[in-house]
Amino acid sequence: MVAIAFAAGSAYAGCGKKTTVTGTFEYNEDKKVLTVEGVDKGIKLQATTKITDAEGKEASIADLDGKKIKVIHEHNKADSVTLAKAS
Repeated sequence: MVAIAFAAGSAYAGCGKKTTVTGTFEYNEDKKVLTVEGVDKGIKLQATTKITDAEGKEASIADLDGKKIKVIHEHNKADSVTLAKAS
C-alpha cells in the first residue's frame, strides 16, 4: 500500500503539465513567491527559474517590477518568467 501511494505521488510530481499565466505581479522576496493577478495561489521561484526581458535577455525579477509578465509553471513552481510583449 505504501509503495502504491509513493508511486502515485511520484507520478503527480513529474506529470509535465505546464500552465501559462500572464498579468501584473507582486513579488515577496523573503518567500521567493510571485503573486500574479488572476491566480489564486502564489508561484514559487526556483533556483532554475529563467527570468528574461521581452527580447529574451537575462533579467532579474526587480527589472520586471510593475510590468506585465508571462509565467510558465508546473504545480506553482516557475519554470520561466518573461516580460510580456506589448500588444
